[in-house]
Amino acid sequence: MKYIYILALATTILFACKNSRTAESAREGGERQNFKTQNEVDEEIIKKHVAEKKLNGKFISGGIYAIIADSGKGERNPTAKDNVTVKYKGYFLNGNIFDQSKEGDFTFMFNSVIQGWGLSVAQLKKGGSGTFIIPSSLAYGPNPNGQIPANAVLAFDITLVDIK
Repeated sequence: MKYIYILALATTILFACKNSRTAESAREGGERQNFKTQNEVDEEIIKKHVAEKKLNGKFISGGIYAIIADSGKGERNPTAKDNVTVKYKGYFLNGNIFDQSKEGDFTFMFNSVIQGWGLSVAQLKKGGSGTFIIPSSLAYGPNPNGQIPANAVLAFDITLVDIK
């Protein structure tokens, strides 16, 4: 019987908190706000950018927008077991660059970078290049990283130099 009272009390507290938030949001301007998931927000941002810039590409896994300039001439696409060497430039949709390969190329274990990079580079063969617009969920998500703010949609120009 004691547990029934505790359950009833907990339910009452939860209901009161919910009603309090509803009343508070009503005081702040009427209806409760309809929150979208970050993926929906990112998708809208990417679609708007693509339309404004009149980009010619396609959506691939995870909501990445890929513009393949050259698919490459290599024998195969990289896999998670490979080391890959690339040239790249990372930038925000406003064009501000946040990172790029310096003198020489950048080599990394294929599965050691943000998920969006892995899915993007996997579209290319040796010598291939493209631009990839990556939603925040496949980049750094809600975690800021250096000059990259939380929930940032990122763009990368990538050339796959080598697969080992």
